[in-house]
Amino acid sequence: MEMTEHQLGFRSQFVETASRQSTIRAGARLVTVIDDYELMPDDFTLDKSQEVIILKDTKEDRWDKGQWIQYDDTEETIRYRDELCRINQTLEDADIDYLRAGQRSSGAIDTSNRCLRRYFNNHSFQQGGRLFGGFWQHLSKSQRREINIDGMPTVTLDYGQMVPRILYGLAGHEPTFDDAYTIPGLEGHREGVKKVFNSMLHRDEPLTQKMKGCAALLPKEMTIHDITDRIMEFHKPVAHVFHAGKGLYLSFIESKILIMVLTKLVDLGITALPIHDAIMVKEDEQATATEVMLQVFREVTGIDGLVKVEL
Repeated sequence: MEMTEHQLGFRSQFVETASRQSTIRAGARLVTVIDDYELMPDDFTLDKSQEVIILKDTKEDRWDKGQWIQYDDTEETIRYRDELCRINQTLEDADIDYLRAGQRSSGAIDTSNRCLRRYFNNHSFQQGGRLFGGFWQHLSKSQRREINIDGMPTVTLDYGQMVPRILYGLAGHEPTFDDAYTIPGLEGHREGVKKVFNSMLHRDEPLTQKMKGCAALLPKEMTIHDITDRIMEFHKPVAHVFHAGKGLYLSFIESKILIMVLTKLVDLGITALPIHDAIMVKEDEQATATEVMLQVFREVTGIDGLVKVEL
């Protein structure tokens, strides 16, 4: 229909800076329609019939983003869609604004961008399931502090060490650690340990070398085998889950918990903005939201969760 001009982007496999984002701009025909009917930004909106439950194929390599797959609806997918549409409708109706130095957003940040989509991976509705979309997800921590709901300041509530605690809960073990990533013999290397820990959950075979960009975060004198052995020894109750390719299933449980939290908050009339394993709510609703988060975590995993305020 020549309404838009689309320049397809691409990802360079050799030079990251050579990659290019896809761009879309109004075509001559659309510009004419806008002029003829004197259309304004509020005249444009998202199509509410668009698909929000996305199933992706297995990635062939690290550069493959996973193609979207057509699927037949089941009771499960219909429920997923109904839940998310209800959450999206609440977000659409909510009074959410972004302020800078006390001034409303000038338009650089599109606060009308609130539609969430749930992405599943590896041709399975039991893998992945994280929520993406919403203008707040791409903001920095300092920028998110400028978001108001109902004209009130907000706070971000974050599940602490969510994946390790899910792991222990599903295995029927109560965690005995204060910090899953502070490992004897690896003190002072917490960020590196966290990256290795998560990689061990996603892989189906042991690491053979330190991951790219991670070596500087780990002890130089230790091999990756020494490091993974120490992690598995510390987490002996769940060691059988490492190198078993369970990472995306744990992500699914994480997403299940977050969806349950969001729907319960909708029932309570509380607007919450999700950020993977965290939510943003009004400061005066912090206590109620925290209670709901802890309640849902125990309901799903059988153990207590941790919820902290993002600083």
